Amino acid sequence: MLVLALVLAPSAALAEGGALAEEAALAQGATRITASLDALEVGLGEHVVLMVSVEHLSGSSVVWPTHLALGPSIEERGREVLAVSQTGERQGSRVAFT
Repeated sequence: MLVLALVLAPSAALAEGGALAEEAALAQGATRITASLDALEVGLGEHVVLMVSVEHLSGSSVVWPTHLALGPSIEERGREVLAVSQTGERQGSRVAFT
């Protein structure tokens, strides 16, 4: 499985320190976006699932685009909201795009 992660941090919270800096940035209100594919290789015409998770402060919200612009070779066929969770002051949502 391929997994990509991005943390959108206020100021320079991720300047140094790797995972510890990431946790510090999340504590300061950063947003973490993680995306993963269900396969490392996809053949022509095969279906793939893109899982996208967003973790953020409870006072903000996630607005998913009506359509993902994935280029001319990939077509979005559907999406399903899998989970919305609440942990303390943080909220997360997870969507599967097919």
